[in-house]
Parts: sequence; structure tokens; C-alpha cells
Amino acid sequence: MTETTEDVRWHFRKMSPSEINQDPVEREFFGDEPINVRLAREVIQNSLDASIAKKTHADRVAGPPVRVRFSLAGLTRPLPAHRAHLYFEGLSEHLAATDDLDERIRTRASDGSLFVTDVPYIVIEDAGTTGLCGDITQYDDSDGRPASNNDFYWFFRNVGRSGKGATDNGSWGLGKWVMPDVSHASTYIALTKTDRDLLLMGQSILKKHTIGGERFASYGYLAELGDDGLALPLAATNPKHRAVIRGFADDFGITFRHERGLSVVIPFPRIASGDDIDEEGTNAGQLIAAVIHNYFYPIVNGWLEVVVEPGGSTLPITINANTIDQVIRGIELNGEGEWSMESYQRLFKMVRSTQYLDESEFLQLSSPPQANENYEHIGELTDLRPRYETNQLLPFRISTNITSKSGEKSKTSFDVYIQRLDSLDQGHDYYIRGTLSIPEMDFIRGYRALALVVVKENERLAAMLRDSEAPAHTAWRLNTDRVSKRWRAGTRHIRSVRDSVRNILSVLEAQLSGLQKDAFADLFTLDVRNAAQESRSRNRRITDEPTVPRMPRPAFGVHDVTGGFNVTSNSGASEYPKKALLQVAYEMPRGNPLKRYKSLDFKLFGDNALEIINRGCELTEGEQPNQLVVDITDPADFSIAVRGFDKNRDLYVRLDAIVEKNVLNGNAEHDS
Repeated sequence: MTETTEDVRWHFRKMSPSEINQDPVEREFFGDEPINVRLAREVIQNSLDASIAKKTHADRVAGPPVRVRFSLAGLTRPLPAHRAHLYFEGLSEHLAATDDLDERIRTRASDGSLFVTDVPYIVIEDAGTTGLCGDITQYDDSDGRPASNNDFYWFFRNVGRSGKGATDNGSWGLGKWVMPDVSHASTYIALTKTDRDLLLMGQSILKKHTIGGERFASYGYLAELGDDGLALPLAATNPKHRAVIRGFADDFGITFRHERGLSVVIPFPRIASGDDIDEEGTNAGQLIAAVIHNYFYPIVNGWLEVVVEPGGSTLPITINANTIDQVIRGIELNGEGEWSMESYQRLFKMVRSTQYLDESEFLQLSSPPQANENYEHIGELTDLRPRYETNQLLPFRISTNITSKSGEKSKTSFDVYIQRLDSLDQGHDYYIRGTLSIPEMDFIRGYRALALVVVKENERLAAMLRDSEAPAHTAWRLNTDRVSKRWRAGTRHIRSVRDSVRNILSVLEAQLSGLQKDAFADLFTLDVRNAAQESRSRNRRITDEPTVPRMPRPAFGVHDVTGGFNVTSNSGASEYPKKALLQVAYEMPRGNPLKRYKSLDFKLFGDNALEIINRGCELTEGEQPNQLVVDITDPADFSIAVRGFDKNRDLYVRLDAIVEKNVLNGNAEHDS
């Protein structure tokens, strides 16, 4: 056991001459998201992963909900200067020596005034969680020591490494970076209550810096140093620490100090106007919106409760299953379409409807849906059209089999809920993995339907999808290194989940009258725009073997490959155009990808153009560098192969016939 000393202050390790100079790069993984979005996503994600209900019960329903508190009161009632030195002794000289901090922080740290004036702060707490439990003396897991249950170790002594399991929301080991990143001083102090103790420890993440000719490492701690140099937390069971911990809880208004969980104080928080938290902390509306946007699913299901305490005299706002509708009506939402107030209200209603469904009410599909007449469940999907047309909620439980690279096979499933809504101008689809919303997913704009896809956290499929996400967890990407290293045919399985709603809708709407002209333009494998002409009566008698209309085969097919795509002609198509326009862009979470294209993304012609191999056609430059005019000389041997795109980004590929007299307008559109 490491012996401790009386030295309780901020400590940074002196670097040896042989060490490489390296600065933290965590900020690069989270882009330019506003403060409120980063706080809501990352903090609540970690809290839900640490849920006592999740860890001790078969499911979250059986245990208490996770409670998260965001307090902005410290912006208007900062920590008095005469108390600040108790928690920030030894930090100023390191802040002054770091060249990437806010200039005001560095100046005040240099002249000694930073902690002799009041210190603004925000507090983030959770309860109903396990807290940072585990052996506080563990500093390595490569020596065979188990660390799977040591949350303290993973939180304070690892970066870019995670001890989370397959059923957790996070996996990159980077989410905790949001706490120092929100601080102008790149610093936070954590108080955690476990089943054994109450522990206090702070961390500051700075660039490598030099003081008096000595180099210091990036990571510093408010702690007590052991004889071997290991930073150890202050513990309430230690009499000499008890008064400091009690004073900390009182000074910063820690509410959950008597419950298991984690409380974090962030001094000198980054504040701004507009979408972020303002200087008085009274503009909490966008923080509330971010909470609802990312975690509506566990809130509506009763697994999560969030309290936001604005600064000033504004009363706290509690967001739970009973209040979420009222809360969202009381804030100003900047979103539109899927993220408008009306859309949220429709979404909450759908989630509540799913809570009361019996297992027997789900249509069981033994394989992911496909939009073609050979799909094994095409008959069952066709039979659902009358229910779909009358705006009934349609629940699906879709099974699939996945295999890891080690050869482990798993039968897994996901749920899809679809409801036609004539009031919608375009389709709204939402995707949930575990308890986390995956917001940058939008695949059914051409339909008037509301859809929800849920992959439960205990499903093996959830682990695969998590591997497809970047650290911010905002989209399921098709081609990622983690998926290719860990799963067989991972890209195909991820696409089958992403395309599930769209494929179901293509069958359900195949016979609807008055279809939008481009409702199925994004389904290059199936052209159903003329299927309404072959439709049967809506009042047809449902039989055991329904007749499925034979749909015209599209002229072209688009197939994605790593770093590019292939376009080929489809044998059996009725006619082929003589000339077509090929347009390509990187897929975007919202809006038309072609309109968001920039020449810096890539070029199909000119300097630094991508590699293109073509047969049976001639290519000429289009009006933009992402366009090519295609003159088809031999449809039977026609193909275009393009390589060199960013393999971590999805592609949007569109091939439109340039209409000439007596030429069929063949169309293919694809997002890989």
C-alpha cells in the first residue's frame, strides 16, 4: 500500500530528459460543438453507463433512475476568494506557464491575482450511480491486474483507453475531456461517494510547459502524493482530510454528497452568448434542449431525470418522464424539422406508445428488411399496408446474426417503429443505441412517416454499432478501422440497420396513390416510382400468399467499396439513357449533400483528381468539380469506378439521365 504524506496541493510531474514532448489532443475529437451539447452528451452518457440499476438488475426498469444535476448558480454566486486558496494552491504557476490558455487566465495567474478574487464555477452531479469505485492505488492494468470494475482508475489514470463493457454507451475513453475543456483553466475537481468512502481529487490538463528550466508533464492533480509519487485522493475516512472534504461540499453547494455518485466542479467555465451558457448562467434553455435532444429516450422511459439550475433567481427545471412535455414548451428551440417542438411532441408520444406493446404485437422479421420481391418477409410487409395507410403504429423486431473476427457468432436483434403521418412535409427518423440518441442520421426525407430505431444496450449489435461511431457518437459510419478489425462483414450489417426503415417504407408505400415523384430516389437498388400503376385495391382480401407487384428494374446500380464506389448498368432494365450526369458529395447529417460540396473535399477532374476507370462510356467535365457528364456508348459493358475518397466518410452518389427525345429517364441515387 502506498504511504501518504501531508502535502495536499496541486502537483505536476517533472519530466525526465528522455521523455518525448507531447501535448493533449483530446479536443480534436469533438469538433466545434457548443458547450451545452458537449456537457449534455458526454456527462450524461457516463452517468448512464455507471447506473446502479444497469449494473445490479437485468434491466434499468427494475432499479432507480439516474439523476443528473447541472448547477449554474456559481456563475452569479462565485466561490469567495478567502476560500479559493484551499482548493487551488500550487496551480497558478502552471497555468501561467501554459501558452494555449485564455490570456486573462494566464495574466492573472502570472501576477498572482487569479485565486485572490472570487472564482466562478459550475457544478455537475449524478446520483443513482456507482461513483468512482475501485482500488485508488492501481496505476496500471498491463501487469495482469484486473481493472474492469475500477472506475476510479479509468477516470483519473487513462486517456484514450476505456474499461467500459460491450453494453456501455461510451468506449473511447475521451468523453471525460469535456470537463477540463469547459474550463478556461482546463481544470476540474471531483468528489465521489462510493460504497466505502467519500473521495476528493482534482485534475488539470495543460500543454507540456516549463517553469524555471524544468519541464512539466501535461496532467496535474489536486491530491496527496504517496512516497512513490502516485497522486492519491483525499478520503473522508482519513481524519486529516475530513474537514477539507466537508468544506468543499459546503463551498460549492454539492447536493448529492450523501448519495453514491460523482460531483464535479468546473472553475472559470467557458461562457459565451447565443447557444452557449451566458455569463449569468440564466440562458439555460439551450442546455435543456441539448439534454432533451440527446436523451429523450431514457427520460421518457423513466430511466433518467435531469435537473438544471440556472443562475440568478430562476427556479430549477426538472426534466423527467412527467415533465418533459411541459419543459419543452417553456424553452425557445432553435431547431426545425425533426428538432422542432411539434416533432419532439410526436416523438415523445411514439416512445410512450412503445412502452405498452406486448411481445406478440411485434412483427418478427428473421432478417433485416430488403426492398425487393425476393425478400423472405415481403408478404408480411405487404399485408401491413392497410394499417400503415390508416396511420397505425407498426412495431418490428428484426433479427440478424453477426460474427466477430475471433469467430464468435451472436444472434441479435433491433426494434423499428414506423407510423405514417400525413401532416409531415418530410420523414423524421430517430436512432437509439442503448440510451444514447445518434442524431446525425437522416434517411427517409422522401416519406411522410415518423420512425424510431432502437438497438438495446444488451444486444451484441449495439457493440458493433458503437465501434462504427467516432468519439462524439453522432453517426453510424460504414467504414471504420474499429469495425473492420473486430467484426466480419461489419459494413453490411451496419448498412442493414441504417437502411431498415427506408427499405420497409419502400414496400409499404409501393402501392400508395399520389406518391411524390422522388420519394424513392435514394433507393438505387429498387425503382418503385411507377409501382402505383400496378397497385391492387387497398381493400384487397389479405391472403396467405399475397401477390407482390413486379417492379421495373432501374437502369443503373451503385455499389460502395472502401474509399469509393462502382456504377454499373443493370441487365434486364427496359431502357438506358444515352447521356447522364454523375454527381458525388460527402453525405451530410442534414440538407442536400450536393449543395454542401466544397472543392477541397475532392475533385473528379482537374488537378489532384481522384482515380477513375470507365468502360462503355466517355466522360467530360461537368460544371462543378464533383460532376461528370457521361456519354454511354455501350450499355452492356458500361461501368465507372472511382477511388480515393476519405474512407471514414459516407458518400452520396447520384446519376441522372440527361433527357433526350425518346430516351427513358433512368435514375440512380445512392448513399454509401
